[in-house]
Amino acid sequence: MNLRSCMITHFYERDCVRNVMKKFLLYFTAFSLSSTIDAKQFTIAYVTTNTGSIASQRAEELRASLAALAQIEYKDKVTFSIKTHHFDVRERAEAPLPEAATRNEIMATSVMSERPDVIYAAGAGAAKLFATKTSTTPIVIGCRCNPGPTSRRWHLVTNLCRPERNITGFTRYDMRVVAPSTNADSCLPQRPGEVKLDNLIPARVQALRDSREPPLSRIGYLTGEPYDEMKWKFIERMKRIGVDFVPIQISAENLANLKDIYTQNKIDAAVVGADNFLLSNTRQYIAVTSAIGLPTIFPWDEADSGAWMHLGTKVDLAAEASRYIIAILKGTPIRELPVSFPTEYELVVNHAVAKSHGWVFPRKFLLLPQREAAPN
Repeated sequence: MNLRSCMITHFYERDCVRNVMKKFLLYFTAFSLSSTIDAKQFTIAYVTTNTGSIASQRAEELRASLAALAQIEYKDKVTFSIKTHHFDVRERAEAPLPEAATRNEIMATSVMSERPDVIYAAGAGAAKLFATKTSTTPIVIGCRCNPGPTSRRWHLVTNLCRPERNITGFTRYDMRVVAPSTNADSCLPQRPGEVKLDNLIPARVQALRDSREPPLSRIGYLTGEPYDEMKWKFIERMKRIGVDFVPIQISAENLANLKDIYTQNKIDAAVVGADNFLLSNTRQYIAVTSAIGLPTIFPWDEADSGAWMHLGTKVDLAAEASRYIIAILKGTPIRELPVSFPTEYELVVNHAVAKSHGWVFPRKFLLLPQREAAPN
């Protein structure tokens, strides 16, 4: 019923008039706002090694983080279109697959044809690929890699303090454990006494040792690459804390037989090395080790996906990515956005897995700063 008919036929019904006037004011306000707000929409190409629900969850986390930060940084209305694209990590594995490289090339060509405002490459391999595709579209790295000049493999950024090209971002790798760089040390925050990434392997071993009473004394080190004692000196270092450190090389062929390998090497627990083999076989690694009754500790965030535990750097991926993306969209030059590195570390324990094997952690282990793994 419109205002005219309301006033003529039902003027005595005051509620009728009030309702019509409310609608009129609502429409007028909406029209006024729509004509004054300068709405902006940005397209973010999110390139990730994850698939399925994990990729969707990470994309939603990024969307929420961008929206929250945009409310603070922008006065105008801003929306984000996030398009998720899969990077096939097998191209960068020890035995590269030609079809994986082809799929990645097709994906990259498709992404660039859509002309995104920013590319968020969650992985060093993806960032390296897009660095060959564009020198103008900003690329935000989010990786577990060494992106600097001391990396023989990646070398995504030469000057970590003032990135010289169209690439910057963050990593979960602590650059201060590598040989000093002429341009890195001056801009990285100094945190005296803090545990460094290089020292996390001893920290992981100590955590495993204390996960049983009496303490465990023989711990395996699982890597997909040959172990180099001259380089790492972990066997020598572990002897000082009363642990026999046993390097064990894992391959796609023997991973399924890991339980037998544990038995053959007479180990009480295992540390998984942060290498390319883990990156290419994470799901199977988690499934196999979580089915074995001996604790295995991982380097990144595997406990939240069903592994026994992990001890690694702690980074809010969505928040870090959003910080870079928003700054770039607001016009901040790449050279003014230095690469950032982790400032926190965490021990995450999956008590559900431990309980399924009848493993009871002693008080000494439970007193370590830690959190419970996310429900899987």
